[in-house]
Amino acid sequence: MNHNPYRFARGYIVVFALIISAAIMAITVAFFGYYGSAVHAERFALASTQAQALAEAGIDKAVYELNQSAGYSGESDSALGNGTYSVSIVSIDGNTKRGIATSYIPNSTNPCAT
Repeated sequence: MNHNPYRFARGYIVVFALIISAAIMAITVAFFGYYGSAVHAERFALASTQAQALAEAGIDKAVYELNQSAGYSGESDSALGNGTYSVSIVSIDGNTKRGIATSYIPNSTNPCAT
């Protein structure tokens, strides 16, 4: 009789290798999914920061234009840097005006950040 103690272990080695390979594959897929979402979040954060700076630039230009001419009423889809902005001026009373600036990165038709 042949009494090989490892006779039943051969099939388990293949199963063990498949389980380890599946675990490594799952970890790799999870890592790349996390990496992709982190890159997307970083791009959105950058675009949001650029949109805020662009809106502030639009308000600065509106203040300059109001100092030059009290009849300035705003502008729309003005390009500056890598985006566009729109400014509207609303009179509250004779001496007070409200400026509203909206910016879009990269443009107003297909913005990734406003």
